[in-house]
Amino acid sequence: MNNLEARLGSALARVEPPDGFAERVLERARTGPPPGYRRVPSVFSRPWLAAAALLLVLLGGARTVQVRAERRRQARDQAQLLLALQIASHHLNEAFERLATSRENP
Repeated sequence: MNNLEARLGSALARVEPPDGFAERVLERARTGPPPGYRRVPSVFSRPWLAAAALLLVLLGGARTVQVRAERRRQARDQAQLLLALQIASHHLNEAFERLATSRENP
């Protein structure tokens, strides 16, 4: 473990910059980027990319609304089906009871 600590200590030790380093950095900052440097464009620097991103967000939102509406319809249909089955079961039970009583009392 001591070897690891020594290696970390030497890797993280403060190193003095070479002479003239600050002046070179300031000079480069004044003159602008070096030749061949290309800045990575932002998504919003190109209007069509921003429009495409907005379109994707809107389509995703519309799909979410559509899915939620479909789930609500399915839940409503399921509730109606269960109610219809309960009503049918009730009527069938009444019919079986009437049939049973009519057979007992001819």
